[in-house]
Amino acid sequence: MSISNRGSKNTNEPLAKIVEYDVNIRGAFFVNLVSIDGIIKEIISHHFCSDGGSEEKRMQFISLILNERTLTTPETIHMLEEILKNNYPDLNQEYSKFVNELKEIVEFGKWLSHSNLDISKGYIAKLDFTNEDRIQLISCDSTGHTNYKEITKAEMDEKLVDCLDVYLALEEIRAEVRDRVLTGRRN
Repeated sequence: MSISNRGSKNTNEPLAKIVEYDVNIRGAFFVNLVSIDGIIKEIISHHFCSDGGSEEKRMQFISLILNERTLTTPETIHMLEEILKNNYPDLNQEYSKFVNELKEIVEFGKWLSHSNLDISKGYIAKLDFTNEDRIQLISCDSTGHTNYKEITKAEMDEKLVDCLDVYLALEEIRAEVRDRVLTGRRN
């Protein structure tokens, strides 16, 4: 059931509709960001828990240390970069463009998560609810200036393709790091 169909007497139907658009436009990106964060933690945990310990010990490392951070932070990316550079130089070279793409996705996600949905009466009044594929987000810059930016479904679909590319690269790195750790091979 969609948010806007909960009751026939919903006097806030335009608001419910715009919230539904927001879920459709931003929601998938956040799901992908969570998946990217999870696989980065997998790579780091495989690298550091290579002493032949149990899977439970590796999962405890994720739970106690890595999950204490909010979603992927610059520090977590730096940790991943250092692991690749110092321990897996061939992977670091093979995926050299990947870290910048990851940083861009994380930075965009940070902006997206700290922006508020514009639910002002003026903005809602301008919307055509028959085929709406955009939302407007409100953010503030470091000077306190309020910024308004429309985001379309098509723009977010492009970002999702970028997320998938980064996720697939991370999955390849994870598989290789895990294999090397389990076999004792570094390069």
